[in-house]
Amino acid sequence: MQNWLQKLEYKIKQYMIWCYALSVFVQVIMMTEYVKLHPQYAAILNGLNRILFIAMMVGVLVSALDSRRNLSILVLTVALLIMEKVVAGNMNFKSTLLLMYLLPIIGFPRMLYLDFWSRLVGYGVVVVVLRLLATHNVYNPVVFGWKLGLGFNNPNTLGAMTMILFMELVTLHKYFSRYIFWGGLLAWVPFLFMSRSRTAIWGSMIFLIFILLFKYLNLRRYRVTDYFVVLMPLIAAIISAIFAIWYKLNAQHAWVKAFDLFTSNRLQLGSYFFHKYGIGLFGHTINTSKYVLDTGYLNLLITQGIIITVLFLVYYGLTLANLIRVNWWPIVPAMLAMLFVGLSEGYFANVNMNPFLLTFGLVLTQFDKLKFIQESNIDEE
Repeated sequence: MQNWLQKLEYKIKQYMIWCYALSVFVQVIMMTEYVKLHPQYAAILNGLNRILFIAMMVGVLVSALDSRRNLSILVLTVALLIMEKVVAGNMNFKSTLLLMYLLPIIGFPRMLYLDFWSRLVGYGVVVVVLRLLATHNVYNPVVFGWKLGLGFNNPNTLGAMTMILFMELVTLHKYFSRYIFWGGLLAWVPFLFMSRSRTAIWGSMIFLIFILLFKYLNLRRYRVTDYFVVLMPLIAAIISAIFAIWYKLNAQHAWVKAFDLFTSNRLQLGSYFFHKYGIGLFGHTINTSKYVLDTGYLNLLITQGIIITVLFLVYYGLTLANLIRVNWWPIVPAMLAMLFVGLSEGYFANVNMNPFLLTFGLVLTQFDKLKFIQESNIDEE
């Protein structure tokens, strides 16, 4: 009987690995200019992605049935998503709140390792093949140069995807050969600057600064560092909201202008949406035909509402606390850097673009024991 259960568990694990890997690949391809110009292909890929998401719900349910706590969290999450659908008309946050249940099935940090290779294959197909079919470049008059898309639907998408791969490579560096590691660095740094995406460039720099602070200056030995790390999601969200209100009151203040420059001049639009739609418990459906709401935390508050936003911030803080608990500091710099990216970009809260959100799964009961972390390591297979 036990042998049969082990075989079933292994099959479910392999099933989830393939579903997630293919899902990541499809997500990358969907963000290309070629697919954007061919709606029929976009519809096919979108349908395939939905099928894969439904298939991965098998793993979500298996993971949730491990304990009453996991099942209770899942039931609460599904209830909130249904309320979000009824009130705001969308369930855009379902992947971020549900795919974390796959972490105990696939393993930690193996799931990030899987995401890296799946994302890299998609990235390679785009910049090598699909770039020849269609791309989207933008002329930047500020620097008198072109922002290159290299096959993606926007140069900023190229920058974001390159930044994520760069962070995954550095975070999981001990699992790669030195040829892959240095080859990746030498390849992606030029791509990052080809995109001329300010957010991706300074996001990568902040990531490296946190590595310097925690690893080489060893600030993690201080207890106050732990508190700072855990509270950082809340601090970042409060800062974003304060400046949105401040912009309305005094847009010419030196600090407001500096923050607007830091967020690539997106504070103005964030403040516009913030005061036009306000915030509610379950969010609003907003009109983005004329303007786009990029500011991450304001996007969360306005489109998802207070409850989902608070849940997201609590998950983020608990995940950082768990990373400290299991002494997995290598992921902390990426998690903190993405919080800064959230001041400017909404994709920081989207698990399809920010795979580090998969570590939300560390709040599940399977990770209460350090033994599970060790058994879930990449080196196991």
